Amino acid sequence: MTADLTHTRVPMRTFRWIRPGPVLLFLCLAAARMVAAAADVVPVVVERLHPPRDDAADAIWGATGIDRDGNVWFGISAKRPGDSARLVRFAPSSGQWTEAGAVNAELVRSGAGRPGESQVKIHSRIVEAADGWLYFASMDEEGEREDGSALPRWGSHLWRVDPRTLRWEHVLAVPEGLVALGGAGFEVVALGYWNHVIYRYDVRTGEVVRREAGAVGGHASRNVLVDTSGNVFVPRAERDGTGRLRASLVHFDRNLHETGASPLPDYFGPDDSPESNHGVVGLSPDAGGGLLFTTHHGQWYRISAQEGGTARLEPLGLFPSWGEAYTPSLFALEGGRRFGAVVRRAAEHVFLVRDPQSGTASVFPLGEAAGPGSLLYGSMTMDAQGRCYLVGRIDRAEPGRHEPLVLRVQP
Repeated sequence: MTADLTHTRVPMRTFRWIRPGPVLLFLCLAAARMVAAAADVVPVVVERLHPPRDDAADAIWGATGIDRDGNVWFGISAKRPGDSARLVRFAPSSGQWTEAGAVNAELVRSGAGRPGESQVKIHSRIVEAADGWLYFASMDEEGEREDGSALPRWGSHLWRVDPRTLRWEHVLAVPEGLVALGGAGFEVVALGYWNHVIYRYDVRTGEVVRREAGAVGGHASRNVLVDTSGNVFVPRAERDGTGRLRASLVHFDRNLHETGASPLPDYFGPDDSPESNHGVVGLSPDAGGGLLFTTHHGQWYRISAQEGGTARLEPLGLFPSWGEAYTPSLFALEGGRRFGAVVRRAAEHVFLVRDPQSGTASVFPLGEAAGPGSLLYGSMTMDAQGRCYLVGRIDRAEPGRHEPLVLRVQP
């Protein structure tokens, strides 16, 4: 089944400054808005894309990816128990959407499902491995407890799909909620809750390795970090002797042997509970072969390429130039010379572009393109034209109901 592309083009404007403080930021934005019509500004086109509609669809929680043919993939989550998450494929060249399968139906077809089982979410990224298949995880939330005392009733499943034939294969069933996925070469790495359980799957041999990084209560990082050499980085969250939350980034080699850890002093805020903090939210490859990532409060870090078996974690400060803010996505622009991110500022979302060398920042308000009642979440997916895909959800007309939101931004 396919559906035609419809979109809304919204011309936006951007303003540039260098390292502003909060008061200066406020004054700059206020002045810029008053003179916007006459200013020499950079036009930005934000497009809202419309996936094939389904009444059960609720959101896209960062479940995006791209295949070697340049098609962009989305995992659409449902909300109500018994409903199914599903995959859709989008062709940027033609604007055509294609339905690519629903999890509950594939559970039945593959024989991996149990009587009454459903999977309402695809929360993980959609990752292409060296075998050409796309890998992702589905999960259930029924019966889980946010304090970490109970797992979801039906657990999770690791899947792969042939991006050209749309044929699914079941890979693995686990009891945890698999919330994140990464990979390098022939290895796929999934992160599950509770206690930050790591699974490494070798797509050639089918070997599965399981480790626990450790996470107190109901804490669950929304992303797992995997570099090009297959090294894995996962936050470890715990309480110190005084009961205060603290975190470190634990380093694992490609066989999931722990090789070190680096402190993350700004990972938790003073008012955080374990379950309210989303951990690692944005991530992007670095031009130098490493990784960049953001955490829940907008802290920005770089993981260098491996040197002598030990990774170097470099704090870069706050990604938002005005202070702490939720920064759930990260995109490498111009080959990694600049980085863009969605940042939640008060009741609105903006697209913020940073130059790590000069420290300059440009803000692109998303405004009407996102619409009232929208919530944007994590992504790192870009197409061949350098356009960034932002995802989340937006309110429907019916009270308490939502639908998936997809925005495409050309910085």
